[in-house]
Amino acid sequence: MSGLLLSCAAFVSAPCGAQSTQARPSVSELLAQTFVMVNGQPQSRALAEVLLRELTARGAPVTPQTLAEVRDALVDQALMVREAARAGLDAAPLMQAQIEVLRQRALATAWQQSVLQAVQPTEDELKTEYERQVAALGRRELRLRQLLVREEPTARLLHDRIRGGDKMAALAADYSIDPDTRNEGGLGGWSPEGGLLAPIAQAVKGLGPGQLVPAPVRTASGWHVVQVDEVRPYVAPPLIQVRPQVRQAIAQRVLQQRLEVMRREAKVE
Repeated sequence: MSGLLLSCAAFVSAPCGAQSTQARPSVSELLAQTFVMVNGQPQSRALAEVLLRELTARGAPVTPQTLAEVRDALVDQALMVREAARAGLDAAPLMQAQIEVLRQRALATAWQQSVLQAVQPTEDELKTEYERQVAALGRRELRLRQLLVREEPTARLLHDRIRGGDKMAALAADYSIDPDTRNEGGLGGWSPEGGLLAPIAQAVKGLGPGQLVPAPVRTASGWHVVQVDEVRPYVAPPLIQVRPQVRQAIAQRVLQQRLEVMRREAKVE
């Protein structure tokens, strides 16, 4: 673990860049230090660091007030843990299982992060992955209008009404259950053809502006009545703009491959 939030900010009495003539303790030594004592039981800086990271991940700044919140949380937590132990709650089989699940989940997450961080693709690998993603997105960008309903008979009825001359925009507010488009006349945002849900992408393939899909389309969300509103050529952002996302895609694939190898080699009974 590096880049400790508490290493300089803990008590905010000196700037992070301040020099000291004393030897600086190691990360392990810092984390082992006591952050606060509760009824004679030390609560380590490691615990404080974990809680502080949770707060900063939610947008909290590292300030004296935030550190005070961490301190109060550790105190309250230590007091409640002591009472839970006194009541024998820690000995309950399901509680022990829950603690073990949390331990395993934390270790699995740490392993995933270590694998992802270790992946350092070359420029050629980045370019190849970028070109693969751009090709998968297709050459067209579409803006669709849709009605999303739960039942197929309703979708077919609405499809027939639109084919008969009714305007989808007039039907959306009364029938569509899609919260993002029902109040916009069913109109969604621009999306590359390859970025659409696979059943919808297949249904609108080759259709032009104003054309209605031949039949309602089923997805996990329900039944869609879809009409192409606008079409334009898709222009992908340059690699330099999406380099972090491309690198992440490569890293995720490496992680998945590592996991698949482990699953194949594992003895599962």
